[in-house]
Amino acid sequence: MAFSGVLSSHFSFYKLSSSRYRTRTFVAIQGGDGSNDSKMKIPHVLTVAGSDSGAGAGIQADLKACAARGVYCSTVITAVTAQNTVGVQGVNIVPEDFVAVQLKSVLSDMQVDVVSLITDC
Repeated sequence: MAFSGVLSSHFSFYKLSSSRYRTRTFVAIQGGDGSNDSKMKIPHVLTVAGSDSGAGAGIQADLKACAARGVYCSTVITAVTAQNTVGVQGVNIVPEDFVAVQLKSVLSDMQVDVVSLITDC
């Protein structure tokens, strides 16, 4: 897996649900500095998934879910699809090295609390 080396030193893995075709895994960051901030921190979710042009799944669905709950959401795109409510008409996979660049970019200067990974089986 491309992300295991990058993530393993920063995250604990928690598998929440799976089905025959899709697995959703949440990855939570360990630690923190232990300070008791008086400011309310807005949780930050990093979602790693494909883009669904029909907006019913993938990145678009995670963005809508986070927005509905007042959570900040950043993204790493793994694929771009052409799809609608009837089906998938096309898929363009993002090269693995560029997925890694996206991930490193976000993690380099943002404090991520939870990572949502969506992988098709």
